[in-house]
Amino acid sequence: MSRRSRGNQCSSNGSISEEGTSSSKRGEEKTLSGKCFCGQGVVLLQYGTLTNPGRWFIRCPLWKTMDCKYFVWVDEIDGGWERLARALVRKNQDSSCSNHEVNLTGQRREIEENSVKILLKIGKLQGEIRTIRSWIITIFLSLLICVGLNLLQLINM
Repeated sequence: MSRRSRGNQCSSNGSISEEGTSSSKRGEEKTLSGKCFCGQGVVLLQYGTLTNPGRWFIRCPLWKTMDCKYFVWVDEIDGGWERLARALVRKNQDSSCSNHEVNLTGQRREIEENSVKILLKIGKLQGEIRTIRSWIITIFLSLLICVGLNLLQLINM
């Protein structure tokens, strides 16, 4: 059986949506989740044909490249424009949250990378401090030896 002949389909999130053409029976409940069968966000368009001039519909944004066949007339959706508006707002909020999560993940990764760089610099600086300390101690001990030898020479004279 082809996908077009199945009529209404239940999408992965449980909402019932019209697929294929708009030849479904009036009175059947159609709800809108804001996503098509392949999980993409639906797009809102207006028909410009003689048979349906100015009639609004929603469909999968990938209808040319995917075999999704998601198609619903807005006036056949249970709740109509109000339901569509709520679903699109919810979709935009979900998308916005996803974008913020991606940004936070990117910022977290950047912070971790910077932390590693800082820790490496700290390690390098600690090594340099140890080297400088040993030079200072060496110079101090050399001075003590020189002063001590000079004192011994003065005493022996």
